[in-house]
Amino acid sequence: MYTCQYCGQMVFRPYEPKPCFIMFFHDEKIETALAVPENDSFYRITKGKYKDNLVHVFDIVRKH
Repeated sequence: MYTCQYCGQMVFRPYEPKPCFIMFFHDEKIETALAVPENDSFYRITKGKYKDNLVHVFDIVRKH
């Protein structure tokens, strides 16, 4: 059993959020990347040239 890093409850498997495509602003341009939620304020980019960078939710234009 594991402790969930988001809610603190004991679970059988750690929660693995599914990646989704996000469109976000970077230097006044709109970029697209595959990302997973890191916490309530940020998404972590999982693939591409911005891999492992965080994107604030206020910079996200669209999630799909």
